[in-house]
Amino acid sequence: MLALIYVYQKPLKEWQRTLGLNNNFLARVDVSEVDGLEIIKNGQTVNINRQEDRWKVAGTKDFYVSTALAADLVDQLESMDEASLELVSTNADNKNEFGLSEGVRVKIYEDGKLATDFIVGKTASDFTSSYVARADDVNTYLVDLNLNSVFNRDEWRDNVIFNIDTQDINKIRMQYPNREFTLEKKDDTWQGTKPYQFSVDKEKMESVVAIMSDLTAVEIPKQDFTGTGLEKNLIIIQAEGEGINHTLMIGEANDNGDYYVKRADSDNIYLITSEERDTLNKFIWQLQ
Repeated sequence: MLALIYVYQKPLKEWQRTLGLNNNFLARVDVSEVDGLEIIKNGQTVNINRQEDRWKVAGTKDFYVSTALAADLVDQLESMDEASLELVSTNADNKNEFGLSEGVRVKIYEDGKLATDFIVGKTASDFTSSYVARADDVNTYLVDLNLNSVFNRDEWRDNVIFNIDTQDINKIRMQYPNREFTLEKKDDTWQGTKPYQFSVDKEKMESVVAIMSDLTAVEIPKQDFTGTGLEKNLIIIQAEGEGINHTLMIGEANDNGDYYVKRADSDNIYLITSEERDTLNKFIWQLQ
């Protein structure tokens, strides 16, 4: 009996593997020609357009896919050409079992034309493979790529506001409606220079510099300035250094207690925590 099972399963597995290779609809993608993606999840559509070496989220002011995610995306697209597909089901009723009924639909465009259209389901038990299917096909395949980790996400916009080395900042200007002062780092020591000279506590100043060098939004809100308070110039923090000059503008809080912010050189609106806002909302005496 075992011999009969082996004899039966071996050609079956080979047939499934061969069928997958011969029907690799993912191999239709030429990464060098890809100029757009359309990702549909839970009825929501996100379009991403390639702009040289960056990927912009369509319909946004100035939001791009993060550098790390973009690199992972390109890597997966390149790997799709030689990916191995194994047929695991020919029954449409099994789509739900593989997470394809509510999966993520991906359309890839080359030179504005649709190159391939498929659905990404669950990650397989090996955590390195994914279940996929053509959008109009009953067959389900297992592909040796973790496409789920790339395409199954709720947010494509990069939420990083600043990301530089803290050592690169040597000057901070802090402006408020009723006060303004400047701090500078000289010989690795921070001190106040305007409107007069004053000493600064090292740890307190490091907390300010840490935020102005590495700040990530807790959320990207609706891109509408109404009710943000950003036009009131409540808090303006400018960081300077070798090749660095960026300014953060902080407005009012939302209903959850997070604060609206934007960079001076962009209209993108973000939210930061109240703790981060409070660290930047200082009087001189609070930094001494």
